[in-house]
Amino acid sequence: MAIQFARVQRVSRSTGGNACCKGAYNSRTKIKDEKTNIVYNFTSRKDNVYHEVLLPEYVHQKFKNISELMNTIERTERKCNSQLLKEYVLALPDEENISLELKKEMVYEFIRENNWIENGLVVQVDIHKPHDGEKNWHAHLLVTIRRFLDTGLCFESKKARDLEPQVRGGRTNTYVKSNEEVNLGKLWSQIQNRIFEKYGLENRVDSICINPQEHIGPVRMRSVMNGAVVRNEERRIVEIEHLNNGAAVLDKVTRHMSVFSSSDLKQAVKCIPDKETRERLVEEALAGKSVINLFDSEGRKTNLYTTIGIRVEEEKIMRLAGYVLLEKNVVLLGGSKAVGRVNQLIADEKTSNSRFSDEQEKALSQLLLGDFGVRVLRGRAGSGKSYILGKVCRISENVGVNVIGVAPTHKAKLELAKVGYEQNDTVKGMLFKLANGRFSLPKHSLIVVDEAGMVGNDDYQELLRVAATRKCNVILSGDERQLSSVSRGGMFEVLSEKHGSSTVFNIKRQSSNWGREVASCFAEGRVLEGLTILERNERIKWNGNTDKSMQELLNNWNDSKYDIGDRIILAVENKHVNALNAGARQYLKANGKLEGEEISVSGNYYMKGDRILITATNKELGVINGDLGEVIDASTEKFIISILGSEKTIEFNPKEYDGFRHGYATTIFKAQGASIKDVYVFHDKFSGIRNSYVSLSRHIDELRLYTNRESTIDMKMLVKQLSRDFDKGSSLQYLTEEEIRYRNNVGEAKKTITGRLLVGALNVLEKVTDKYIPKSEYYNYKEPAKATTTVEKVIDNFALEEEATGFSVEHKIAVGENTGTRISNVLREVSTTNKPRMSAKERFYANADYVRGQKSRADLKAEWDRETEELRHMLKFKVESIAGDLLGESNKRLSNGRELRYGEHGKIAVRIKGEKSGMWHDFSSDKGGDLFSLVTHVRGGNFKTAAEYLRGVIGMENTGNLKLVHDHNSSNKYASYQKVKKFEEKLEKQKLKVTSNLQVRAKEINHNNVAYRYLREGRNITCDLSSDIKTAGVYERGVGKSFPAVIAFARDESGNITGGLQILLDSKTGNKAEIDIPKKSFGRISGSFVDVGSIRNNSGNRNNITIIAEGLETALSVKQALSEHSEKKGDIEAVRILCSLGISNIKNYRAREGEKIIIAADNDGHDSTTHKTIENARLQLSSKGAFVEIVRPIKVGDFNDILKDKALGEKEIQNSFENVLASYSAVILAEYLSRNKAAYQLSDQEKENLTYIQKYDLSEKDIVEAYRRDRTYGMLELEQSRELLELAAACYKQNKEMLLEAKNWGYKASEAEIVKSLVGIDAEDAKKHCMEIRDNQLLGYLEKNIREFTKQKTGKYDIELIKPIVLAEQQFLKETYETCKTFRGKENEDFEVPHSLRSGQVVSEQPELLKKVFEVADSLYQSGGQSEINIARNMSSVNEMDVLHTILDREMESYNVYDRPKELAKERLHSDSVDNALTAIEKEQDYLASLDGNLNHYSWDENLVEKVKLASDQKDSKCFEALKTATHQSLDSQVKTEDELLDKLKHTTDLKASYTELDKHIEVHNINTTLRGFTEERQTAKTPDEVINIISKEQEFLVSLRDNIKYPDEHQDLLAKSEIAKKLQEEKMIDKLGGATKEIISSGIKNEKTLMKELKNTSDIQVTYQKLDKGIEAHNINVNLMKIKEEKYNAKTPRDALRAAHREQQFLSSLHGNLRHQDHNIELLHNINKAHQSELNKGMDRLREVAGYGYKSKIFSEQELTKHFKSDCSISELHRDLSKICHNHHTNIINRHLDKLHDNLSVRHDGHKFECPIKYLEHWKNNVDHNLLPIKQINQIIKQEHNRQHQMEHSYTMDM
Repeated sequence: MAIQFARVQRVSRSTGGNACCKGAYNSRTKIKDEKTNIVYNFTSRKDNVYHEVLLPEYVHQKFKNISELMNTIERTERKCNSQLLKEYVLALPDEENISLELKKEMVYEFIRENNWIENGLVVQVDIHKPHDGEKNWHAHLLVTIRRFLDTGLCFESKKARDLEPQVRGGRTNTYVKSNEEVNLGKLWSQIQNRIFEKYGLENRVDSICINPQEHIGPVRMRSVMNGAVVRNEERRIVEIEHLNNGAAVLDKVTRHMSVFSSSDLKQAVKCIPDKETRERLVEEALAGKSVINLFDSEGRKTNLYTTIGIRVEEEKIMRLAGYVLLEKNVVLLGGSKAVGRVNQLIADEKTSNSRFSDEQEKALSQLLLGDFGVRVLRGRAGSGKSYILGKVCRISENVGVNVIGVAPTHKAKLELAKVGYEQNDTVKGMLFKLANGRFSLPKHSLIVVDEAGMVGNDDYQELLRVAATRKCNVILSGDERQLSSVSRGGMFEVLSEKHGSSTVFNIKRQSSNWGREVASCFAEGRVLEGLTILERNERIKWNGNTDKSMQELLNNWNDSKYDIGDRIILAVENKHVNALNAGARQYLKANGKLEGEEISVSGNYYMKGDRILITATNKELGVINGDLGEVIDASTEKFIISILGSEKTIEFNPKEYDGFRHGYATTIFKAQGASIKDVYVFHDKFSGIRNSYVSLSRHIDELRLYTNRESTIDMKMLVKQLSRDFDKGSSLQYLTEEEIRYRNNVGEAKKTITGRLLVGALNVLEKVTDKYIPKSEYYNYKEPAKATTTVEKVIDNFALEEEATGFSVEHKIAVGENTGTRISNVLREVSTTNKPRMSAKERFYANADYVRGQKSRADLKAEWDRETEELRHMLKFKVESIAGDLLGESNKRLSNGRELRYGEHGKIAVRIKGEKSGMWHDFSSDKGGDLFSLVTHVRGGNFKTAAEYLRGVIGMENTGNLKLVHDHNSSNKYASYQKVKKFEEKLEKQKLKVTSNLQVRAKEINHNNVAYRYLREGRNITCDLSSDIKTAGVYERGVGKSFPAVIAFARDESGNITGGLQILLDSKTGNKAEIDIPKKSFGRISGSFVDVGSIRNNSGNRNNITIIAEGLETALSVKQALSEHSEKKGDIEAVRILCSLGISNIKNYRAREGEKIIIAADNDGHDSTTHKTIENARLQLSSKGAFVEIVRPIKVGDFNDILKDKALGEKEIQNSFENVLASYSAVILAEYLSRNKAAYQLSDQEKENLTYIQKYDLSEKDIVEAYRRDRTYGMLELEQSRELLELAAACYKQNKEMLLEAKNWGYKASEAEIVKSLVGIDAEDAKKHCMEIRDNQLLGYLEKNIREFTKQKTGKYDIELIKPIVLAEQQFLKETYETCKTFRGKENEDFEVPHSLRSGQVVSEQPELLKKVFEVADSLYQSGGQSEINIARNMSSVNEMDVLHTILDREMESYNVYDRPKELAKERLHSDSVDNALTAIEKEQDYLASLDGNLNHYSWDENLVEKVKLASDQKDSKCFEALKTATHQSLDSQVKTEDELLDKLKHTTDLKASYTELDKHIEVHNINTTLRGFTEERQTAKTPDEVINIISKEQEFLVSLRDNIKYPDEHQDLLAKSEIAKKLQEEKMIDKLGGATKEIISSGIKNEKTLMKELKNTSDIQVTYQKLDKGIEAHNINVNLMKIKEEKYNAKTPRDALRAAHREQQFLSSLHGNLRHQDHNIELLHNINKAHQSELNKGMDRLREVAGYGYKSKIFSEQELTKHFKSDCSISELHRDLSKICHNHHTNIINRHLDKLHDNLSVRHDGHKFECPIKYLEHWKNNVDHNLLPIKQINQIIKQEHNRQHQMEHSYTMDM
C-alpha cells in the first residue's frame, strides 16, 4: 500500500544523539566513534537493501565512507547540545509491482526536489525492507546541516540556516517551510504519484488523513515498535559486558526466580553472540558451588536447580511464619465476649446483604475466628476477596484490634483504602516507616496483606520478622494462579499449602454469564473450554499478521460505546503496549478528541485530552505509580493533569517530571486487581496461563481476544500458548539431595542426649537470630552515583534560595508594607533578629526620598519593579563579559555553552544561559550567589559598590541613592536571614536528636518502675497505657543528677514523633521530683498530641468523638473513668483521648469536618485566663467544622484531682461526661433532645414526621446530626427524610411483583425493611435495587439447590447413576426458568437469564438436548473415546446442557476424527497380506471420506481438514479401485514382490500418489522388457543384415515412445533416447549404417565376424556409424598414398622423383578441410596440415629453385637430388635440408678465401680478384640469394673485419 507518510527529525546531542551511531544504524554497518572509542555495530540486522552516500561534485570521494563522514561531523560540532544531522523517514510502497529500482527513483526524486546536493549538502541514503510478516518498506535520508567548503575537505564554520526547514506540528503531521509552506507528506505523495504515472501504473498514494480506519494505525505502530532499536542495542552491549562469568549469569536469573532450569540460564545469555561463550557461561553457572539440584517427592531428578542462598532464605521465611503461627488470634484476646460479638456481626452482615454468599460467610468466619496467628485467604479473580477483607477490618476494629492493611503495589494499597482500611500502605513503605520511627505498630495488631502472591521473598522475610517480634497476626490474601512477584517469590502458594487456607471461588465480577464462565475456566486452568466459550460468543478475532490484528483491535476500540475511562487494551510486552497506545492516539486525533499543540516528553507526544498512566511515584505532586489522569493543558513548560477518580489536579514542568506514559493500553501485570467494563486483549505468541488468566478476567461487560495466524496457527496452538506456566514456584516445593538422604537415614546427632541438646541450643539461637536481627541489605542501599549536573543543580538551588529570601526582603523594603511609617522604620521592621541600625547617611537618603517623593506604596513598588527588572535584564546579556572581567580567561576544557568554568580544576562555575543566567558558585569555599555577590567576592566592597560597578559595565544611569540603600540593606538582611535560618535548623536538629535519643532509651512502664508507683499510688491511675507513654532516666543539668521520669511522646498529623513531655520523679517517694520545674517538654509540641488511647465498645458503631485534655494525668484519668464505665454499662461509644501538653496547643488540633470534640478542661474559675483560652480554642476548632463541647470538673481543680478520691472519683468524672457523651452518641432524636442542655419541644408537624419515620424504623442518626447543627437544619432533614420514605413506599408498590418473586425464592425481609432500603434512590434506581434483590435471591436459591445436586453427583463415576441426578437437576432448572419467565411476563420485563439458570432455559427451549447428551455420553463410553470416570466427571461438573453437549460432542468428535482414524491406521500398519492391506485402506479411506462436511468442532485443524478432503476426493475419483488394479498388475508382472507391495500399502494414505507410483513402475517395467527383447534378438542374429534389421525395429520402438509414455517426467532418459532415435530416423542413419557395413565387408577393411561383434554391442548407432565411416575414409586415403609412394620409389631421375613428391603434396593438401572425420591419427593430420601450408607458401617452387641452384652450382649431383626427392620428407622439409646444404657449402668457401686474404693473398671468385676481405664479403651479399647464404655470419664477419681494420689504422697512427 502506498501511503504519504513522511517524517523529519533532528539528530541532536541534547537528546542523546550521535552521528556515528545514527549512520551505523541506518546503514546496518559498524562505525567506531573516534572521539569516544565506542564501536556501534548493527551488522546483525539484514534488512538494508540499498546504501549510498551522495556528494556534491567538488567534495572529496573519501566521504563516501560513512565512517569518515560521521566522524568529521562529530569533530565539527563542538557544543554539548549541537544538532548533528537531519533525518527524513519516507514510507515506500509495498506492492509487488513496485521494484526496488522504482523505489530508489522515488527517493532520488525527493532529494532532487529539495536541492540538497546542489546546495553543498551531503545525503546518506538507506532503504530498508520489511521484516517477516510486515509491509513497512521505508527509506532513511541523513542530511548534513552544514555545507562543505570549496576545497571539498571539511565543513563550513556556519550552518546552512538559509536551507534549514522549520519543523511544525507533531510527528504525524510534520511539514517544512521554505519559500512557501509545503506539506512534507503531500510532497512525498506527489512524487510517488508522478512515478506511478510515468510508468503507467494504476497505483496511487492513499493518504493517512483520508482513510484513517485502514492506515492510521500500522504506520505509527511500526515506528513505535522499531523506535527503540538503538537504545536496545546499547543496553545489550552493556549487558554483554556485565555477563562475563557464571556468577553474573546466576545472579541475573535468581533475581527473578527461586527455581530455574538450564533453559532459563540459556535464555539469560541469549544476548551474547558467540555460541561457545554462551555454553561456557551456562556450564560455569551450573558448576557453581552454590547451585543445588532439586528432586520431586519420589526422589526423581527434575532438571531444576536453586541456590543455597535461596534455600536458606525460603526456610527462614517458613520459620518466621511458624513463629507468627503460634501466636494467639488477636481478635479472640477479648475472650468469649469477643467471639460472640464477631459471630453477631457476621450474622448481621449476612442478613443485611443478600449477595453475601455462604462461601464468603465461611471464609470471613475462618479469617476472624481461626486459631492461629497466620491465616490465608485464597480466591479467584472477581470472587470478592477485597470485600471480605473489608469486613475483616471493620469487625476486627469493632472489637478493639489495631488493623493495618498492606499490599505490594500502590494500586492494591488504594483498593484496601476503598474497602475501609484507614491504616494502609505498601509492604515496603510500612516497613521503612516503622524502621525510621515514622509509624507505630502496637503489639497484638492484625496485619492484612492483599495480593500476597505478588509479594517477594525479601518483603515476606522482613514483614514476618516484624510480626513475630511484635506478636502480631498476619492474614494473607491472594490468588496463586495470578501473576507472581517481579522479584524472587513463590512463597504464597507454599504458605497456603503448609498452613491451610480459606477459599472463595464463586466469581461475581462479570455481568454476563459467558463472562463469568470464561473467568472461571481460566482460573481453573481449563483453557480449551474457556476459549471455546469465547469462540462461541464470537470474542476471538483471528487475523493474518500482527499489524492486521492490532488494526482490528484499534478499530473495535475506537467504535466502542463505552467512555475511554471504561475501556482498556491489555498486552504482555511493552513494545506492543507502546504501539497500541500510539495507534489509539491517532484515532482520537482523527476524531478530533485531542486538541492543541503536540508536546514531546521522553520520546512520547501528548496533547490536551490525552489519557496518561503515572509510572513513577512523586510525593511532592501527590501521585503514585498506577494513577490514571487526563491532560487538561500541555506546553513545553507546564502540564496540567486531572487525576481520574479524584478531584485532584496537579501541575508540573515536563522537563522536571516525566514519570508517565499514555494510558489507553497497559501491560497485564499493571492491570492485576483492576475491574474494567470493556477489555481488549492483544495476544502475539508470548503469554502463559497466569497472563491469560489475569487478562481474561478483568472485564465487567465486554471482552475480546485478538491473535494472528503468524504467531498462532490455530486453536490448538493458542491453547498451548495460553496454558504455559513459566513460574516454577518456590524451591521448597522440591527436595534436595541432602533432604532425600536425611529422609532415608535420620542423622545420628538427634539420637544422643548431647546431640539433642546441641540441636535444641541451635534452634534457640536460630529463633533469636531470625526474630531480632533484620536483613541488613533490606534497609541499606549503596549511595547512588553523583549526577553529572552537580554544578548546575548547586547554582539552581542557590538561585532559589536567593529568590525565596533576599529578593522578598528587597520587595518588602521597596513597597513599604507597614502603612504610615517612614522608610527607616520599614527597614527596622523587616528583620526579626539582630536588627541592623541605619547609618546617618542612610537615614538621610531614606528620609529625603520619603519627604521628596511621598509616593504611594503601589507607585513605589512599580518603580522598584521596573528598575530591578531593567537592571537584571540588561545584566543577563553581559554575564560572559562581566565574568571574564572579574575572573579572567575561562577554562575552555571544562566550559560549555551553558556555563563557564574558571581555575585549573574549574572550581568556580558561572551560568551564562537559561533562567539562572548570572548565578555562580565557588566549590572550594562553598560560596555562591548572583552577579552582585560575585563582584563583592572578587573585588571586595559592599552591595552598593557592586551595584555601581555593574551599572557602569552596562552603561545604566544611576537614578538615586534609595535603590542602593535598599540593595545594601537587602544584602545585610539576607545574610542575617541565612544566619538565623542556620541557627534554627541546628536547633531543630538538636531537638530531634533529644527526642530520638529518648525514644530509643524509653521502655514500658511496669510495676518495677518509679513511674508505675507515681501513676498508681500518687495519681490513682490504673488504666492501660498507650505505647507512647513510657519511662526513662533523664539527666537534669541544673541539679546535676538523673531522675526517673514519665515520658509521653507527642505525634504530629502524619504520625511522626516530634517531641513530648517528661515528668521528673523522686525515686524514693514516687512523687514529682522536688525541683523548680519537674515537668518539661522536649522537641516540637505545636500541632502534636499524645495519643493516650481509645475506648471502644461492642456496639459496632464508630463515632467520631475525640477528647482533648490539657495535662497527661487529666487525660489518663478521663480514660480510666470512661473505660470503667464502658465496661460496666457498654453505653459509651468509641472515643479517642489525646493530651495537648499545654492549654495553648489545643487550638492547633487539625479537626475534621463534623468531628465531635470534647475539651476536658481544668476548673480554674470562670474568670481565669485558662477559661478564656479554652473558649478561644473552642471557637477556633468550631470554625473548622467540628462540634466542640467543654467539660470541667464540678470542683476546682482537674479531673485527676477528682480521680484521687478512690471511692467516688471515677463516678464523678463519668457523671461530668455523661450528658455530652450521650448527646454525641445519640442516634435517636428523642434521646438527643433529652440529653441536650438547650432542649426544646418539637412542633406537631415535626412529631408527625418523626412518627412516620419511626413506623419504618429508619435510622435517625442523620436527623440527630442535623439538629445538632441547628434546629432549622433538623427540621429540613426530618421533612426530607419523610419525603424520601414516602417515595420509597411508592417505589415498593411499583416493584411489588419483583419482591413477590424474590419471596418465592426465599426472601424474608419485611415491607418496612424493604422500604427502608429504598430510601434515597429514585424510581429507576429503586427498580434496579428491587431487581437486584430478586436476582440475588434467585441466585442464592439456585446456588443452594445446585450445590445439593452437585453434592449428590460428587463421587459417582457410573454414568447410569449420574443420569437420574442430572435429569432431576435439569428438571429443577427448567421449572425454575419457566417460573421466572412467568413472573417476568407479568412485568413485561426482558428476561436476562442468570448464568446458573441458563441451562434451564436451554432445556426448556431444547427439550431434546438432554436426550442427546445422554446419547453422546453412551456413544463416547461405548466407543472407548473416554473413560467412564472422565465422562462422569464432566457430567458432574457441568450443569449447562449445551456446554456439556458441546464438551461431550467435541470429545466424541475428537475420538471420531483423531482416535478412530488412528485405530484404522493401526489396522493398516498391522496387515499381514496385500489383500488385507487393501481392505484396511478401503475401510480407512471410506471412514475419512465420511467425515467430509461433518466436522463441527475441529474444522480449524487444517491438517485434519486436508486429510478428510483428500479422502473424499479420492473416493470420488475412484482412486482405491485404481490402486487395487495397479497392485494386482504389479504382482502379476512381478514389478514388485509381495513383501515390497505390503510394506508400501502399510504406509499408504495418499491413494492417488501410491497407485501413480505403482503405475509408473509398471510402465518402466514394460518398456525395459521390450528393450531387453531387442538386445537378446541382436545377440542371436546370424548376419549383419539381421542385426541392422533388429536395430531398425528398436529405433522405431523408441521413436514411438515420444507420444505414448504416460509419465514423461519419470522417463526423461527414455524420452531423450526417443528424441535421438527420431533424429537418427530423419537422418536415415540406419540406411547409412547398412551401406557402411556393406562397404567395409566388400573392401575387406574388417571381416564379417569382427563387424558382427561391433554391431551386436552397439549402444549408440551414430557413433557406430561414424566409427565405420572413419575406417572407410582412412582406408581410401592409405590406398592413394601407397600408390604415390610406389611411383616415387620407381622414379629414376630427379624430375620424376620431384613430380611424385609434388603429387603426394597435392593429394594431402586436397584433404585439408575435406575430411569427413577429424579424429584420424595425428601423423596423417600433421602431414595434411604441412602439405596445405606448403601449397599456400609455394613450397614446390622454392624447392625447385634451391634444387636448380644447387645442381647448377654443383653443390648437388643428380643422384643426390633423386635420393632426396625419394625420401618420406615433405616438400618444406626437403627445402629446408637442401637450403642447409647450400649454406654449409658457401660457408666453407668463404672461410677458405678469408684465410687467404688474412694472409695477404689475393683470391678470385666469379671472375673477380679480391684482396680486401670486406669487399669480398660485400660481393657475396650483393650477388647471391640471401636464402642460400649464411647472411648472419657474413654480417658478423664484416663487422669484425671493420674493427680489425680500425685497430690496424690506430696502431699505425701510434707508431707514427
